Amino acid sequence: MDGKRRNNSKVVPLITKYPILDFGKLYMSHKSALFTQGTHEYNRIMVDRYTNLLNTINVVVFSLWRYAINSNLSMLKFLERNFTCNISDSSYSFQKKIYTPLTSGVSHITLSHLLSNLWALNTIINSLKRDNSIKGKDIILLYAAGSISGAIAHSMITKTVVVGASGAVMSLLTAEAIIRPRDTFTLMFPIPGITLSSAQLLDVTIVTNFIMAIHSLISVNDKSRIAWFGHIFGALSGFILLPIIKKSNYNNKCKNIFSTYKLMWKNHRKISNQGWLLTLKDLWDIIELSDNTIGMEISKQRSLKRWRSFSSGWR
Repeated sequence: MDGKRRNNSKVVPLITKYPILDFGKLYMSHKSALFTQGTHEYNRIMVDRYTNLLNTINVVVFSLWRYAINSNLSMLKFLERNFTCNISDSSYSFQKKIYTPLTSGVSHITLSHLLSNLWALNTIINSLKRDNSIKGKDIILLYAAGSISGAIAHSMITKTVVVGASGAVMSLLTAEAIIRPRDTFTLMFPIPGITLSSAQLLDVTIVTNFIMAIHSLISVNDKSRIAWFGHIFGALSGFILLPIIKKSNYNNKCKNIFSTYKLMWKNHRKISNQGWLLTLKDLWDIIELSDNTIGMEISKQRSLKRWRSFSSGWR
């Protein structure tokens, strides 16, 4: 044998027909896969732990507020001094209370405020943790950045006291819209059953908050206690911080941080526009086929097919 076999006058190298398995490489490949799987599982566990920590802190502080309001004046004053942010107040010493933009982000006085923020927080984080590159510490950094920037901005612009995790929620929503822009959510209002992507949700919240923030400034009789500016600046902090904590996603594509932000915005607009086109088609089907039950079912199936294709477009 000369290392070759003749088959129908065609020369076929034996090494090609009978390949030698490199068990060393197979073992290392299997070991690498197990390590990657273990790393991903560890990341999910840590994200869950940090999320539970945030939930616990928010609930504990809320419980202290309720107890103080009902029966403990000294604790109420303590919470007002240390768990609210009001930089515009002349009696406010920022040097002594530099921590309050952060502590106000875990402070809720009413049950509805607490539940709405925790529901949004957990919904967003549960979606984010499916991206294996997001870590528990990233969740904390985004939460803290949104709380601090939102509290400072709203307090300085409106000269009012601010509490709540809304700025943090907006920071995390921005991260969700950039990292997983094709994730979809079904709305309960204003149009029940309508599907929007996370990129579209960010568009809706930013536009709504911007309009309401301007209205709150020019309206004499505005009695809204919602921190519109806090939401906007919370989202902005998430946009600014995201490429810093996820450098590996952008280092090979961008020369500098400014080109990174440009790329992020370009991708967001592209995917968001695709989503809005599907939403318009959904609305048209609802208008055209809402006469009977069969028509509504056809509309629903068309919508599911569209959004399933949209969601798989990035994977």
